[in-house]
Formats: sequence, structure tokens, C-alpha cells
Amino acid sequence: MRLAITNYLQNLLNIGVTGSDIKLAQKLRQLNLLILIALFASILYFSVYIYALEKPLAAKILIPFFILYLATYWFSDKNRLFWGKIWIFSVYLTHIFLYSAILFSKASGFHFFFFILPPVLILIFDNNELVPKIVFTFLAAFLFFLAEIMPDSGFSILIDDTENQILYYISMATCFGGLVVVTGIFDHEITVLESELSRLATRDPLTQILNRRQLFLLLEKQFDLSRRYNSVFSTILIDIDFFKKINDTFGHKCGDEALIWISKKIAKSLRNPDIFARYGGEEFCIILPETPEKSAFSVSEKLRAVIEKQPFRSKAGHIMTITVSCGVCTISSEFKNYQEIIHYADKALYRAKRKGRNRSEVWFSENKR
Repeated sequence: MRLAITNYLQNLLNIGVTGSDIKLAQKLRQLNLLILIALFASILYFSVYIYALEKPLAAKILIPFFILYLATYWFSDKNRLFWGKIWIFSVYLTHIFLYSAILFSKASGFHFFFFILPPVLILIFDNNELVPKIVFTFLAAFLFFLAEIMPDSGFSILIDDTENQILYYISMATCFGGLVVVTGIFDHEITVLESELSRLATRDPLTQILNRRQLFLLLEKQFDLSRRYNSVFSTILIDIDFFKKINDTFGHKCGDEALIWISKKIAKSLRNPDIFARYGGEEFCIILPETPEKSAFSVSEKLRAVIEKQPFRSKAGHIMTITVSCGVCTISSEFKNYQEIIHYADKALYRAKRKGRNRSEVWFSENKR
């Protein structure tokens, strides 16, 4: 039962999200969550009007607003985010003003709900949507003061002091809870965006492994650690054999699929401490901490065999055997900087190419002389 409810709520939060980019998906989920909060609060107040206050008129008037809040999901489903935001805030302002200044007196505390609006506007609207932020903030402030100065007489629903006090405490608790939720959403959004920016800055967009920039940063760090603690590490450069032929024969989409397939194959065969990155084009680079020459060569041969063993099948149905050539280089006391280990791994790679491809070659330190 609990799982079914959780799945149902997740489906409501994800209305319109499928196929949207990251930013739009985030904003849609925020709007959907806002709708869910409005619906939950409406159900809560409906119960209060019926069972605690015995005011059926207030409950009946709430039903159209519940339907109007629910209708906002139509905007989410159609990806009309901007108009969905305009709709829900317009309904919200009308709803709060009706209950705080026409149905009940300000003693009920309903007009304090106007204070929730500014932080929600900041969260929901983008930076380039300044006009609706200003307009709705101004309207919220204006309606709050209008509710404050309206005389306490002639209201549609008369309630005594005890009932007003009940509404007041419920309003304060709901307002406080709403602000906590809004703050939590805002904090979560910042965390998610920071995480996404970090991922975009360090990951290759196609294969989702580390990119060249991050590779060099980690390689420099590994080089410095090796110098400081006199430890060993090795680097493997991997190049796909005849990759241009794949692109020319089957298209670049097939080539991209092959890159993703190979990167997954390699990643599954590495240890947790190993660093795996896309070096550029059809080349990959692996940093193997605490790995001497002989072990690095064994790793290189293992990866080469893993890729050659299973034929690659594209989404279009093309089947082919893909091979790679590998160049291995281990840190040497002769190296002055981290770029040299890449340089000599590259030389070993080209030696493997010259010797017929589909093989691994090691650049021994004596080869440098």
C-alpha cells in the first residue's frame, strides 16, 4: 500500500518531465510539487471546515479551487511551464483573498499565506521572468494590506473567537511548514545544480566517463603523489583500430554507439582506484595507481582481449568485431612532469599501430634514451 502511494506521488511529480532537458525537468517537478502541496492543503482545510468548524459552505467553496489547482497538471503535461506558473499563482491569490477578506475575518490568519508567495516566486520563476515575479509580489503585498484594513463585519461565514483561533493556529502552522518546504526545495535545487555542473565540467558528454581536462588534473595529482611518496603508477592509452572506417561505412551514430560500448566494457574491467577518461576522438586513457610495468601490460592485454572477444552490435543491427591498440608507460625518475608519461604512452601506442594494430606495446624507460 505504501509503495503504491509512493509510486503514485512520484508519477504526479514527474508529469511532463519525460523528454525534457535537465533544467526544464527540474522546474516541472518543482511546479508539480507545488500543485501537490496546494492539493494537500486544500484537503486538510476541507476536513477542518467539515469536521472541526462544521462550516459546509467554506468546504463547498473550496472544491472549485481544488479542481483549479488540479488543472495546473494540464500545463505540466503539455510542457507549458510559464503559463502553468501564471495559472497556479493566480488561483492561489484569488483563493487566499477570498478566504481571508470575504469569507472570514483577518483573525483567522488566512492573509498570512500571502507571505509564502515571494520565496516561492523566487524559486519557481527563472531569472529572465522578472515581470511575473514583480507583479505577483506586488499583488500579494497589496492584497495582504487590503485584508488587514478591511473592517471585521459583514463576512459571509461568521465564526466565534474559538473557531477563529483554531483557524489562526492552523494557518500559522501551514505557513511555517510551507516556508520550510520551500526552503528545502530551494536548497535541494542548488545542490542538484551544483552536482550537475560538476558532472558537466568533469565528464565526457557522450560516454559519461571523465573528460580530457579532468584526466590531466588527476594525472598531475598522481604524478605529484608518486614523486612525494616514491610510488609507482602506469598509464595506458587505448586507440580504436580503423575507427574512421566505422564512421564512413555505418555512420557517425554507429561510431558514437561503438565509443559508448567500448567505454562500458573497459570501465567494468577496472578497479575502483583506477582512473578512466576519454582522451579525445577514439582514444581513451587509463591511470593505474600502484601498478608497475608488467602488471600494467597485463591489464592492457586483458582489456584488449575483452573488447575483441565479443562482437559489437549497433542499434541499427550492424555487427562487427572491434579491436584496439594500446600504449603502456610507467612513471620513471627521468620524467620531469606528468605530460611526459602521456607523451611516451602515445609513442608506445603508435609503435603498436606500426606493428599491425590489435596489440599492446610498452615504452620502457631505456627507450627514452
